[in-house]
Amino acid sequence: MGDRGKPDTIALTTILVVFSSYLRFRERLRLLRLRCDLPIPILIMAPPPEVPTKVSGMQISHPPLNERILSSMSRRSVAAHPWHDLEIGPGAPTIFNCVVEIGKGSKVKYELDKKTGLIKVDRVLYSSVVYPHNYGFIPRTLCEDNDPLDVLVIMQEPVHPGCFLRAKAIGLMPMIDQGEKDDKIIAVCADDPEYKHYNDIKELPPHRLAEIRRFFEDFIDPNARQANASELD
Repeated sequence: MGDRGKPDTIALTTILVVFSSYLRFRERLRLLRLRCDLPIPILIMAPPPEVPTKVSGMQISHPPLNERILSSMSRRSVAAHPWHDLEIGPGAPTIFNCVVEIGKGSKVKYELDKKTGLIKVDRVLYSSVVYPHNYGFIPRTLCEDNDPLDVLVIMQEPVHPGCFLRAKAIGLMPMIDQGEKDDKIIAVCADDPEYKHYNDIKELPPHRLAEIRRFFEDFIDPNARQANASELD
């Protein structure tokens, strides 16, 4: 068999060593029971000794099995909530973090699930329009509708839902949602070389402004909301 049999031989030797240790441990328990009249547990796993394993000419020593189990049990994975755990950013209010819910060009409306912190599908837009730019929210903010403050971030490329970016506010669109204010921040990506130099929404090309106005007029259910698209500030 040549070298092929070496791993099997090492594994068999390891098993025999562990089993031999287990038998000696059982014998000590039996003697202890005879002295103290104690019952013997049905199964007790003795900590196996550290057995060097030869792999490709290297000596690798593994910790005992019970130590590895306890170590893995002590580790905890905690998922960060994008609304509550992400900082608004050290540069706020000039430069702030924005969590993207909907990517540029998407016809699917995603939104944050407040309980889990995941991005869920809300609906597909009823009309034949798509989001002209990335759309999301500012973490650690709260509006009158009990949602975080919404942001439309103007930039060249779409961003995957759930990612966050640095944004710079350049304007505001006042909106009413079922009798409550639901204003939208208009911003540019602070790290997009094509748009980062804009500081005011009036600096945008007229076509870009018209595109934003028309989007908020068309994609929103007119029976539920009122978009003051003519009042871009």
